[in-house]
Amino acid sequence: MNIDNHADSYFSISPYSSFANNPISFVDPTGEDILFWQWTDVRGGKWNQVTFNQLDKKLQQGILDFLGTKSGQQFFAQFAKKGDKIGNFKFVKDGSKSKHDLSIIESNYRMGAEGRNEYTGWKSGINFQILLNKDMENPEYNIPETLGHEVFLHMDNYMNDYIKAFEKNGWRGSDAAHEKQQENNTEGYKDHLNMTNDQNGKAKKYYEFISQLKGVLNPEEVQKQVDKDRVKNFQHGTDVQNRQKKA
Repeated sequence: MNIDNHADSYFSISPYSSFANNPISFVDPTGEDILFWQWTDVRGGKWNQVTFNQLDKKLQQGILDFLGTKSGQQFFAQFAKKGDKIGNFKFVKDGSKSKHDLSIIESNYRMGAEGRNEYTGWKSGINFQILLNKDMENPEYNIPETLGHEVFLHMDNYMNDYIKAFEKNGWRGSDAAHEKQQENNTEGYKDHLNMTNDQNGKAKKYYEFISQLKGVLNPEEVQKQVDKDRVKNFQHGTDVQNRQKKA
């Protein structure tokens, strides 16, 4: 009945076509470019798009703490449209990547991992996805740290390459860039090793975020969470690297 608020971001689709003309896969009641989802059964793949206020309360607070940092604000602002809101935080202008989508997805214990980042390329743009396990331990510190981990250790290292490839060759180009990145960095193992081995290089943005997060939350507890994450992910990176050497 009405034109999508962000129809100008999707020239290939009629401005009167709801759900990107694919109501089976997408539900988009607001037309915004920062999306929130609940994945209620990972193995069954049951999805529901929700508002920020419908997320698990622990996730809401973790996202707001992430937004309490300069790095977190700048990251979300890239995908926002003027007037978009997360909680009481309102974005005042269109972001540089607002033609693409950022999806924050609430998952549950079946996901296993505390967080995961994924990518989907469509004709209209790219959907960058971050899954967060609402059942993770120590959620007060773990949720914002995990979100920062997925954003600044992983996603930020490939996001611009995917977008450049999309602008040149559409979703086929971004898919090719995604496949190349996965081949060169299986399970993100290089990023995990960088937490320990390259703190002032490829992991610099992550540690800048952590420094800012210590101004939002108890710094000693934040550091404990980082230390725990670093040990776990260094082991993961080493295991994957050793498997590749044997292959």
